[in-house]
Amino acid sequence: MTVYRIKYPEDSFEVIDLDMFAFAEILGDEDLTLVRSQPRTNEPLASRWGNVECNIAEEWKNKTLPAISYWGSYLIFTQVAHDVFVNSLKPFGEFLPLLADGNQLYIYNCLTFVDEEETQCIRSYEDGYPIGFKSLAFEKNDLKDKQVFKSKLFGTQTLFATESFKALFFKEKMNGIKLDTNLISPF
Repeated sequence: MTVYRIKYPEDSFEVIDLDMFAFAEILGDEDLTLVRSQPRTNEPLASRWGNVECNIAEEWKNKTLPAISYWGSYLIFTQVAHDVFVNSLKPFGEFLPLLADGNQLYIYNCLTFVDEEETQCIRSYEDGYPIGFKSLAFEKNDLKDKQVFKSKLFGTQTLFATESFKALFFKEKMNGIKLDTNLISPF
Protein backbone atom coordinates (compact mmCIF):
# COMPACT_ATOMS: atom_id res chain seq x y z
CA MET A 1 0.00 0.00 0.00
CA THR A 2 1.43 3.36 -1.01
CA VAL A 3 1.81 6.03 1.65
CA TYR A 4 2.27 9.74 0.95
CA ARG A 5 3.65 12.54 3.03
CA ILE A 6 1.33 15.56 3.01
CA LYS A 7 3.40 18.63 2.22
CA TYR A 8 3.07 22.33 1.68
CA PRO A 9 3.25 23.23 -2.01
CA GLU A 10 6.23 25.41 -2.94
CA ASP A 11 5.80 29.13 -2.23
CA SER A 12 2.61 28.58 -0.24
CA PHE A 13 1.26 30.45 2.76
CA GLU A 14 -1.03 29.40 5.58
CA VAL A 15 -4.63 30.28 4.79
CA ILE A 16 -5.74 31.53 8.20
CA ASP A 17 -4.29 34.32 10.28
CA LEU A 18 -4.27 32.52 13.61
CA ASP A 19 -1.14 32.07 15.70
CA MET A 20 -0.36 29.64 18.52
CA PHE A 21 -1.18 32.22 21.20
CA ALA A 22 -4.64 32.95 19.80
CA PHE A 23 -5.22 29.20 19.34
CA ALA A 24 -4.25 28.60 22.98
CA GLU A 25 -6.57 31.40 24.12
CA ILE A 26 -9.49 29.86 22.20
CA LEU A 27 -8.79 26.54 23.94
CA GLY A 28 -8.40 28.12 27.39
CA ASP A 29 -4.79 26.99 27.47
CA GLU A 30 -3.15 29.82 29.44
CA ASP A 31 0.31 28.26 29.75
CA LEU A 32 0.42 26.80 26.19
CA THR A 33 0.96 23.25 27.47
CA LEU A 34 -1.99 21.85 25.52
CA VAL A 35 -1.14 23.43 22.16
CA ARG A 36 2.49 22.34 22.49
CA SER A 37 1.72 18.75 23.47
CA GLN A 38 -1.54 18.07 21.62
CA PRO A 39 -0.06 16.71 18.35
CA ARG A 40 1.82 14.15 20.46
CA THR A 41 -0.90 13.33 23.02
CA ASN A 42 -3.79 13.37 20.54
CA GLU A 43 -6.05 15.08 23.05
CA PRO A 44 -9.37 15.94 21.39
CA LEU A 45 -10.10 19.65 21.23
CA ALA A 46 -13.79 19.71 20.27
CA SER A 47 -15.05 20.03 23.86
CA ARG A 48 -13.00 23.23 24.27
CA TRP A 49 -13.98 24.64 20.87
CA GLY A 50 -16.71 27.24 20.48
CA ASN A 51 -17.89 29.58 17.76
CA VAL A 52 -14.48 30.61 16.53
CA GLU A 53 -13.73 33.34 14.02
CA CYS A 54 -10.47 34.59 12.60
CA ASN A 55 -9.13 36.37 9.54
CA ILE A 56 -7.89 35.00 6.27
CA ALA A 57 -4.12 35.51 5.96
CA GLU A 58 -3.20 38.63 4.01
CA GLU A 59 -1.64 36.54 1.23
CA TRP A 60 -5.05 34.94 0.55
CA LYS A 61 -7.26 38.05 0.69
CA ASN A 62 -9.49 38.26 -2.40
CA LYS A 63 -8.20 34.94 -3.76
CA THR A 64 -9.78 31.53 -4.12
CA LEU A 65 -8.81 29.48 -1.09
CA PRO A 66 -7.20 26.06 -1.55
CA ALA A 67 -9.53 23.15 -0.79
CA ILE A 68 -7.12 21.69 1.80
CA SER A 69 -4.10 23.38 3.31
CA TYR A 70 -1.67 22.91 6.17
CA TRP A 71 -1.80 24.96 9.36
CA GLY A 72 0.89 23.89 11.79
CA SER A 73 0.28 20.18 12.40
CA TYR A 74 -3.36 20.43 11.32
CA LEU A 75 -5.18 20.59 8.00
CA ILE A 76 -7.61 23.32 7.00
CA PHE A 77 -10.59 22.21 4.90
CA THR A 78 -12.96 24.46 2.98
CA GLN A 79 -16.66 23.62 3.21
CA VAL A 80 -16.49 21.75 -0.13
CA ALA A 81 -13.46 19.68 0.94
CA HIS A 82 -15.05 19.02 4.34
CA ASP A 83 -18.19 17.68 2.69
CA VAL A 84 -16.09 15.34 0.52
CA PHE A 85 -13.89 13.97 3.32
CA VAL A 86 -15.95 14.22 6.51
CA ASN A 87 -17.29 10.65 6.44
CA SER A 88 -13.91 9.03 5.77
CA LEU A 89 -11.83 11.21 8.13
CA LYS A 90 -14.13 11.78 11.11
CA PRO A 91 -13.55 8.30 12.63
CA PHE A 92 -9.83 9.18 12.89
CA GLY A 93 -9.94 12.80 13.97
CA GLU A 94 -12.17 15.79 14.50
CA PHE A 95 -13.29 18.76 12.43
CA LEU A 96 -13.32 22.07 14.32
CA PRO A 97 -15.50 24.69 12.57
CA LEU A 98 -13.92 28.06 11.94
CA LEU A 99 -15.38 31.14 10.26
CA ALA A 100 -12.66 33.13 8.51
CA ASP A 101 -13.76 36.40 6.90
CA GLY A 102 -17.08 34.82 5.94
CA ASN A 103 -15.53 31.54 4.72
CA GLN A 104 -16.68 28.41 6.52
CA LEU A 105 -13.52 26.40 7.17
CA TYR A 106 -12.67 23.42 9.34
CA ILE A 107 -9.47 22.61 11.21
CA TYR A 108 -8.88 18.86 10.96
CA ASN A 109 -7.25 17.55 14.11
CA CYS A 110 -5.88 14.12 13.22
CA LEU A 111 -6.11 11.83 16.25
CA THR A 112 -4.66 8.71 14.66
CA PHE A 113 -1.23 7.12 14.69
CA VAL A 114 -0.23 4.24 12.45
CA ASP A 115 2.39 1.81 13.69
CA GLU A 116 5.70 1.87 11.91
CA GLU A 117 7.28 -1.19 10.30
CA GLU A 118 10.35 -0.71 12.48
CA THR A 119 12.52 -3.20 10.58
CA GLN A 120 12.19 -0.91 7.54
CA CYS A 121 12.70 2.37 9.42
CA ILE A 122 16.38 3.23 9.22
CA ARG A 123 17.71 6.16 11.24
CA SER A 124 20.33 8.56 9.93
CA TYR A 125 23.22 9.54 12.22
CA GLU A 126 25.84 12.27 12.28
CA ASP A 127 28.71 12.09 14.77
CA GLY A 128 26.83 9.31 16.54
CA TYR A 129 23.65 11.35 17.06
CA PRO A 130 20.33 10.58 15.33
CA ILE A 131 19.45 13.38 12.87
CA GLY A 132 16.53 11.85 11.01
CA PHE A 133 15.68 8.87 8.87
CA LYS A 134 16.98 7.24 5.72
CA SER A 135 13.74 5.29 5.32
CA LEU A 136 10.30 5.12 6.88
CA ALA A 137 7.59 2.47 6.46
CA PHE A 138 4.26 1.66 8.10
CA GLU A 139 2.53 -1.56 9.14
CA LYS A 140 0.24 -2.49 6.27
CA ASN A 141 -2.42 -3.98 8.57
CA ASP A 142 -2.56 -0.77 10.61
CA LEU A 143 -3.06 1.35 7.46
CA LYS A 144 -6.32 -0.41 6.61
CA ASP A 145 -9.33 1.95 6.37
CA LYS A 146 -7.26 4.98 7.37
CA GLN A 147 -6.71 8.01 5.15
CA VAL A 148 -4.69 10.54 7.18
CA PHE A 149 -2.44 9.71 10.12
CA LYS A 150 0.65 10.58 12.15
CA SER A 151 3.81 8.70 13.08
CA LYS A 152 5.11 8.56 16.66
CA LEU A 153 8.54 7.48 15.48
CA PHE A 154 8.98 10.15 12.80
CA GLY A 155 7.39 13.01 14.73
CA THR A 156 3.85 14.15 15.25
CA GLN A 157 4.08 17.43 13.35
CA THR A 158 3.97 15.57 10.01
CA LEU A 159 0.85 14.09 8.44
CA PHE A 160 0.72 11.15 6.07
CA ALA A 161 -2.01 9.90 3.74
CA THR A 162 -2.96 6.63 2.12
CA GLU A 163 -3.83 5.84 -1.48
CA SER A 164 -7.56 6.11 -0.71
CA PHE A 165 -7.13 9.72 0.42
CA LYS A 166 -5.08 10.53 -2.68
CA ALA A 167 -7.64 8.91 -4.99
CA LEU A 168 -10.51 10.93 -3.51
CA PHE A 169 -8.41 14.10 -3.47
CA PHE A 170 -7.73 13.85 -7.20
CA LYS A 171 -11.17 12.48 -8.14
CA GLU A 172 -12.78 15.53 -6.57
CA LYS A 173 -10.18 17.87 -8.13
CA MET A 174 -8.95 19.19 -4.79
CA ASN A 175 -5.90 21.43 -4.42
CA GLY A 176 -3.72 23.08 -1.78
CA ILE A 177 -1.47 20.27 -0.60
CA LYS A 178 1.18 18.09 -2.17
CA LEU A 179 1.20 14.29 -1.75
CA ASP A 180 4.71 12.89 -2.02
CA THR A 181 5.98 9.30 -1.83
CA ASN A 182 9.26 10.60 -0.38
CA LEU A 183 8.25 10.24 3.26
CA ILE A 184 11.43 11.58 4.86
CA SER A 185 12.11 14.76 2.88
CA PRO A 186 10.22 17.90 3.95
CA PHE A 187 10.60 19.37 0.44
